[in-house]
This record gives sequence, C-alpha cells and structure tokens, in this order.
Amino acid sequence: MGSANRVRLSSIAEVTKGVTPATPALQTERWLSESLAYNIENVQSEQIRADRTEGDLIQVGADSSGDINIELSWGTFDHYFAQAFCNAWVAGALPADPSVLENGTLKLYRTVIKEFLDMTPAVAFVYKGCVVNQISLAITKRSKITGTISLMGLEITEAKPAGATYLPETTTSPLNASSNVTSILLDDIPMTSCIDTMSVQILNNFRPIDCVGKFFHSDFNYGAFSVSGNMDLYFETMEQFNMYKAGTPFKLAIHIEDDAGNQYLLELLRCKFETLTTNATGENTDVMASGSYRCSGVGGVTARLTKTPA
Repeated sequence: MGSANRVRLSSIAEVTKGVTPATPALQTERWLSESLAYNIENVQSEQIRADRTEGDLIQVGADSSGDINIELSWGTFDHYFAQAFCNAWVAGALPADPSVLENGTLKLYRTVIKEFLDMTPAVAFVYKGCVVNQISLAITKRSKITGTISLMGLEITEAKPAGATYLPETTTSPLNASSNVTSILLDDIPMTSCIDTMSVQILNNFRPIDCVGKFFHSDFNYGAFSVSGNMDLYFETMEQFNMYKAGTPFKLAIHIEDDAGNQYLLELLRCKFETLTTNATGENTDVMASGSYRCSGVGGVTARLTKTPA
C-alpha cells in the first residue's frame, strides 16, 4: 500500500526535447502535494448495433500533466521559474552578485519523476518533455508563501533511468508573508496600504502540437506571456480606486528576504487594475478594496525576477 510520505519527486533539465539525459543527476524536489497524471484520450465507436450494445472504447492519444504545490523557499524552484519565464537566468560576474531572469522565448523542457518508494517492486512514473504552463504564488497575511507549478508533458514511461543519482533537497527555510516580505512597491514607492492577500499568476498559454501517426504530443507551442493577479487591501484611501477608474498604469515590485539574507525581487513592469470593488459584505466586517490586475510589457519585458544570495 503506497503512502504519500514515501513518494519522491525529482527532475532534471532535458538537452533534447523529451529525452531524459543518460545516468542523470536528479534534483530532489520539495513539495506539498501533486496531481501529476497520465491522461489517455478515448473515443467511443459510434457504430449502430442491432443488439443495442455500445461500441468499443478506442485510445487515440495520451499526455501527462498536473500540478506541484509548493511552499516558496529561496533557490529551490529557480529551474521552474526559468521554464515559466521561457528564459535562462543571467548570472552576475561574481557568486555574490544578483542573477536576473526576464521573460523570453526559450522553451525549456524537463523530465519529472514520481517514485513510490514503499511499493515492491518500486514504481516510477517518468514524465518526459515537461514545460511549465503556469506558476502562481499566493501571499496571504500570517501565512507561508505558497504556489502552484502547472506542468504539461509530452509522454510518460514507467522505466526509471539507469544509473540515476539524486542531488539533495535545498535547505533554505520556507518563506512567509509576515517577516519575509520586506516591501511591496508601487511605482518604486513603498505601499502604505494594508494588504490582506495578493497573488501573482504567470501563464505561457502553451498548446499541444499533435500529428497523424503519433500517440503522444509532438511538441508544445507557446502563446502570449500573460501576467495577472489579485489584491485585497483594507479600504483606507481612494488611491487604488482612482488608479482603477483612470486606467493608470503602475509598476508593482515585491521584495522578499529569507532569515539568512537571501533575496528575491519580483518586478511587474506595467500593470493596470482590471477590476476593483469596495463592498460592505456584512455586519462586523472590514471593507476591503478587492481587485484584479493585469500586466503588459515594457520594451518586451513584462516580468523580471532578481535573486541575490546572502
């Protein structure tokens, strides 16, 4: 009987799309839960039968997809951020210098492996050719910063790569929204409003490419790089409502630093409020300014993520 406490997730970058490197050094992942699945597409025969029975079920294709839910920690998910931004990190000249990631057009593929270690024999599902279609982050008062990594994969096998070894999990502490969010900037000025909760979603709008003669997807093609989110803050001033009413663009920046001094800075370069409401929802409740925002590019860059080691 399989136990969730004996499931291991690991992954490695692919040099060739859909091909797991030989004797891979797999990165052991940190995660909360997952929904990775082998999805088979079936169609049913529609032939009319005199005995009134239904026709056979026919498999016409398959793929892999699913989510990995996480607690954000510094340096742990940088490979997935690179996939979500469709670009490579640009490192600084020295190890202590910041590294920068901006949205681009580079498709990055990864093999993700899920192993059930307490089954005899051990069971492994190998998801090949995985891209990150979406990463979402949730920043809520008095809570850990959590997120969801949404994967789309080309195919799945049950053959664990020969000679695989495992790199250990990272050891940086999970980040929280109380002591690790050091500032939230609006147009480079610290926000004075009290934020209850906020979220960021980065979406690549990947779509599968299917071909005659192939059971699995041949590839994925990306659509628009889309960045959006939600923000609930206590209604204290008209600042955000006036920005919503006038369609005023703003730059949003979130600065996060862990207890060891490692830092992330997420910059969304040009955003506008898409919705914003200020409703009294019941007796003995606070009035919140609840809005959603959507971001566009400045010189081709919509989002920039900078990481700086302690």
